[in-house]
Amino acid sequence: PHLPPHVPEDNPTGVYRRSFEVPASWKGRRIVLHIAGCEGACYVYLNGERLNFEAVVIQGNTMVPFRDLFGAFNMSVDWNQQTRTVTAKKEGVTIQLTIGSTTAYVNGEKQELLVAPVAVNGKTFVNLRFISETIGAQVQYQKVSPDVAEVRITYGN
Repeated sequence: PHLPPHVPEDNPTGVYRRSFEVPASWKGRRIVLHIAGCEGACYVYLNGERLNFEAVVIQGNTMVPFRDLFGAFNMSVDWNQQTRTVTAKKEGVTIQLTIGSTTAYVNGEKQELLVAPVAVNGKTFVNLRFISETIGAQVQYQKVSPDVAEVRITYGN
């Protein structure tokens, strides 16, 4: 059975510990372990509630999976696999983004992005601040320690 890694109670930087056994039948085989990690953590809050989705920082911009972010804002989402374009709509605002393009469209008007949406491990990451501010939310970024940052979004209050 697949068991989740052990997560320490106080875990601001996402440290995990995992034990495993290599099957005896693998004896004499070449075994390659890939261990990935990050240098810090970024927590995202919407109206004081922590959102449980991953965030990555690219060129100083907080990027999050588009489905998670648009879902948190209760936006309708359409994904076009052929053009690799996501369109999100809510209350008279339509945002269109394309993976790899720094050009976005808001209600049909061209907007330039600091960082293009990017696909990572099957998820499309978009700029948290751009999306949030485009729909009228206020965004505050705070470094709470050398390894931990918080993004606090206020929306609809």
